[in-house]
Amino acid sequence: MKILEEVDMLKRMFELIDKKQTGCSCSFHKKLGISRGKFYNIIDDLRNKGINVKYDKTIKSFYIHGNICVNVNEPIQIISKEEESFINGGFFISVHFFGQTMT
Repeated sequence: MKILEEVDMLKRMFELIDKKQTGCSCSFHKKLGISRGKFYNIIDDLRNKGINVKYDKTIKSFYIHGNICVNVNEPIQIISKEEESFINGGFFISVHFFGQTMT
């Protein structure tokens, strides 16, 4: 899975969790377009990062246990040169790294 597809899948995952519309693991992994094994690997990774994802049999949905909110942001933004100069005010920024100028 490509990185942007992963981000979209994680956004969808947390959107469904927030709405409590995940269903059981069999239907949830299908809604996300991933295998059941990959789904459980992601759940394990999230738990290892302190995001306690649990399943509630009465509402038939996964939820995040505890006082935590997850916000998935896109790691890459594609912008035009004009937008770039607007964002940083048109200034050229150089960084000095171990005596070398990086631009």
